[in-house]
Amino acid sequence: RGGQVFFLHNRIQTIDAMYNYLKKIVPQVEIGVAHGQMHERSLEGVMLGFLTKRFDVLLCTSIIESGLDIPNANTIVINRADRFGLAQLYQIRGRVGRSTKRAYAYLLTPPMRLLNADAVKRLRALEAHSDLGAGFALAMRDLEIRGAGTILGARQSGFIEEVGYDLYNRLLEEAVSELKGEEIVRLPETKLEIDIELHIPDAYVNDRQQKVDIYRRLADAKNLDEVDRIREEVIDRFGKPPQSTTFLFDATAVKISAALLEIEKVKMSHGVTHLFFKEDRKLTRAEVESFRKGTDCPMEFSFLGRPRITIDMRKVSELDRLSHLRGVLGKVG
Repeated sequence: RGGQVFFLHNRIQTIDAMYNYLKKIVPQVEIGVAHGQMHERSLEGVMLGFLTKRFDVLLCTSIIESGLDIPNANTIVINRADRFGLAQLYQIRGRVGRSTKRAYAYLLTPPMRLLNADAVKRLRALEAHSDLGAGFALAMRDLEIRGAGTILGARQSGFIEEVGYDLYNRLLEEAVSELKGEEIVRLPETKLEIDIELHIPDAYVNDRQQKVDIYRRLADAKNLDEVDRIREEVIDRFGKPPQSTTFLFDATAVKISAALLEIEKVKMSHGVTHLFFKEDRKLTRAEVESFRKGTDCPMEFSFLGRPRITIDMRKVSELDRLSHLRGVLGKVG
C-alpha cells in the first residue's frame, strides 16, 4: 500500500535466521535489521536508512517500542504476539498509523488452543479495543487480567477479574474506612418502576464497552452534580442524545434524589407517580408543604401504614414527566 513495514521478532539469537527466511519469501524486498546489541553507529545507520526509505522492511526487536515516529510505516507484523504484555502490545501497535495512511497490525501466534488463557485474553482485548482513546480501557482490562497485586509488596495476585476493578476499589475503600473507624455512608436503595424506555441505543453509542462504562458510571453516581457531569461528557463526545438516553439521565437523578429523601420505591404509570417512603419514615409538615409547592400538579398524601405521595402528572407532556419529577424531588431535598 505504498508504505513501509516493521517486522518485530523479539529474539536476537534467531533474528538472523528470520532475516534469511524473509529474504527467501520476498527476495525483492530490502530488509534492515535493528536490535539493542548492535553498535550504536550501525543501529543509527539502519534506522536512518529506514527513515529515508532505503529499506522496505525493518526486522527488529522491541527496541522500537517507544519514542519512534516514522509516518510512512503503515504495517507492523508482530511475531509470537502471545509472549508480550497487553500494555507492551498497545505501545508497539502505536508505531504505525502515525500519518494519514491507514495502518494495519498483524499479530502472529501459534494456534489459539496452544496458548494459555491469559495470553488469549490479552489478544482478544487488543482486538476489541482499536478505537481512539482505547488506552484507558485496555489498562483496566490489563489490570483485571493480571490482578491488582498485594497492597504492600510486589506480588501480582488476586481475583479482581471476578468482581471488576470499580467494585474492587469500592470494597477496598470501605474496608480501609472501617479499619479507621470512619462511618461508611451508603445511600438507601430506591427501586424505580417506570413505564418509559430508558436505554442508550446502538445508533447513538455503538461501542459496547463505552456503553457499559456509561451505564456503570451512572449506577455509581452519588449526587446530581455527578449525573450532570456524565451527561455533559456524553453529549460532548456523542452529540445530542436520543429521548431514551435523556430519560436515562433524568431517571438516575430521580433515583438519587428519592434515595436522599428515604423513598423506597418510585412507581410511574400512565402519568401518575407514586412515591413510597420507608415504613418508619415520618413526614414533617414542612416536607409536605415543600411537595405541594414543588409542583402545580394534583397531589394526594397517605400517612396510614407506609407514607405515600401520589402526584398526577397526566397534564404534563410525556417527554417532560421525568424531568418534572426530578425538579419536584430536588426542591424538597
